[in-house]
Amino acid sequence: MHLPWTLRIAPLWYAFAIAAGAQSTSLQSRFAPPLVLRAGSGATEFTLSNPTATAEPLNLNAGPVLDAASSASLPKSKLAFALVPGGAAPPAKIDPGQTLHIEVTATDVSGTGSALATVFNGGTELGQLQMVALDAPFNLLIDGDGNPDKPLLYTLNQPVTLTVKNSDAEAYLVNWVLQIDGGPRASGQLTIPPDGSSPIVLHPSPDDYFWTDSIRPSTKKAALLLSLAGPEDTQALLPARPLPVTLSMRRSGPNATAWWSHLYIFFNLLLGGALSLLASGVLPNVLRKVALREQIRDVAERTSSVSTRIDSYLRVLLRLERKKISLLIQGAKTLSPSTGDTLDQVTVALDRLTKRLKLSERLDDLRRRFEDCSASAPPSVSDNLDKILQSAAEQLHSFALPDEDLAASSAFLDKAEASLAMLDDADALAKLIAANFKDLQARLKTFPQDYCADLRTSLPGLFVILEKPFDDPKNIVRPMMFAIDHAVTAIQLALDYAMVRASVPVAASDNCPEPAATLARLKTHECDLVDLLGTLSWRALREATTLVQQMRENVYEADLLEEIRKPGQAYIMLDTQTARPSMPVFFSICFRVARFNGSAAIHRLVSHWNFPDGLSERGWKVCHFFHGTEPEVQPPHPAAAPAATPPPAATGLWQRLRRLFARRRAAVAPQSRTLLIAVTLGGQVAVDEETTAVGHLLTNTIDIKMEKKPPERSRAVAETLRFGIAFGVALAGLLSGALNQFDKLDFLSATIAILALGFGADSIKNLLTQAPKKG
Repeated sequence: MHLPWTLRIAPLWYAFAIAAGAQSTSLQSRFAPPLVLRAGSGATEFTLSNPTATAEPLNLNAGPVLDAASSASLPKSKLAFALVPGGAAPPAKIDPGQTLHIEVTATDVSGTGSALATVFNGGTELGQLQMVALDAPFNLLIDGDGNPDKPLLYTLNQPVTLTVKNSDAEAYLVNWVLQIDGGPRASGQLTIPPDGSSPIVLHPSPDDYFWTDSIRPSTKKAALLLSLAGPEDTQALLPARPLPVTLSMRRSGPNATAWWSHLYIFFNLLLGGALSLLASGVLPNVLRKVALREQIRDVAERTSSVSTRIDSYLRVLLRLERKKISLLIQGAKTLSPSTGDTLDQVTVALDRLTKRLKLSERLDDLRRRFEDCSASAPPSVSDNLDKILQSAAEQLHSFALPDEDLAASSAFLDKAEASLAMLDDADALAKLIAANFKDLQARLKTFPQDYCADLRTSLPGLFVILEKPFDDPKNIVRPMMFAIDHAVTAIQLALDYAMVRASVPVAASDNCPEPAATLARLKTHECDLVDLLGTLSWRALREATTLVQQMRENVYEADLLEEIRKPGQAYIMLDTQTARPSMPVFFSICFRVARFNGSAAIHRLVSHWNFPDGLSERGWKVCHFFHGTEPEVQPPHPAAAPAATPPPAATGLWQRLRRLFARRRAAVAPQSRTLLIAVTLGGQVAVDEETTAVGHLLTNTIDIKMEKKPPERSRAVAETLRFGIAFGVALAGLLSGALNQFDKLDFLSATIAILALGFGADSIKNLLTQAPKKG
């Protein structure tokens, strides 16, 4: 606003003139409400009192009307004074104690929203008259940043300038308040020149921001409340205008915001890939582990139900395989991408164990059925069944158990089933017994009769069947089958004994003056043989077969017991060079004298094995495996040696590295545990499970190699690299799309969209869940 220089100095000149002619006065004035202008005119009242005892001259006048915003003079404006009521001109004097009501009228006050004028009595100032225009245009708006199409960058810890533009030809003195989220954040007073603009400097507070504004600045709708400055009692009447302000809530600088937003996008893509991995790999693996654990529990119950009719080695293999599967599934890490491969191995191993267990249960059932029928079945059938079942069990002794062994064992069991079924077929049994009878007749035709003449006399009930026509199946009926077949088998054993007895030397030779010792030993057991042959039992025939074999070998049960009692002549032998946890180990008893090993007399001894884990086994040759946690044999305490002076501590980097590697080698070096194995041996007659001391006790120790491996980090490193490569390959294609979603959507929707991008990335899913190629 440009005024002539005469008008610009008018207020100063008028003030100087008033000051030059100023006189002191005792009048008291009171200006009530401000003068309200409408269309440039308005009126108000004030009181003037004379509290003194003398009259005071009265000469009311006013100084120039000044714009309250710019202090510029408004030359066209006029003020007039009149008495109330009546409207007469004020008197020349005011009497003592008199109070006058004066009305002041303003005209032609234009170009301003609020104005000030000083009221004088002569040259004495009485007070200031405030004028406000209620009909001011008040055309104010936000200039520049802050509009909806161009938000104001509201950056924390930085001054922010908001510009207010005045489109009117008059200046305004306004009060402003900035509201964010419905609450005031800053306030102040602002002078806006006509057709000009004025800045408002704001200082953002941390309370204005949310944590997401550090990642992506949100856009907030604020309000700038503008009102004409005026007296408090008329403030509600003055023009006011709320201006909407759009703020971009930037909590950090542009570089920091970009860094945090990229990091947030990266994290959500990574999280989406991880969720994809959980959904496509981890969750199915968890469900598979649950199902496999259920199968393992079922297999464990079935394994425990397998009886001791099954040989020791097969029962140990069942327990060992189950233990290894449990350890394998226990080592399968839930979050590892390679868990699927481990669970595949568990499935294969569990399938192999289930097949072995199924055949073992079938074998156990056939053994039970065999025991039930062996008392009445023809001995030749029982012998054949026993051999078939033993062959089936031996086929299951393979640790790897290929399909060929499974098929062979199943074939033997089918054959055993057929033999058991034959017990119900009288015609088939009759044909079998008739064939055995014919074989016996054929042997007797060429057998020296004098070899067995005494046996015929001792066992007349056996040899009488030779006089019957049992070579024809029609002459064999079911009630006679067991007796006939038993007699045929017993006569065959008697003939075997007769041949052994006939082959024993009875006369002296040039180099053997006393050859009769062998014959005497043989005849000592002849009564036992006759008793066994005369007993109508298949088990008695089995014992007789063993006794005849002892006679052939000239090694008897008493010989083995005597040899065992000799220190150092019998010992426990292992079939492996190094015993390790969860590996099957065969234990057997060996003699220093080679002819005792594998002799038939061994079957006449009872061996009771005791292992450190509390388990026990019976048999000359047993199988066992160790967990590595069994109680160890305490070594004897060596004599105390004088303490050696410790070497001085090495110094320097090289010495420290040597000590570090030495400790690491010691940590991973194989260690061993020494366990005690004990076996109690005794003859069949002397064995009594109720007795605490039977036979002779052999003991031995076994060293279990315990390998302490360092923590396996290579797999973790490889899997981390796989994940990094998978994500790196997918990141280039996902990042631009993620940034686009982040820019055009609101924060929550953008986050969900980015998670969906990471979750749906097939390259991540495929690379993380594919099994490594096996060479």
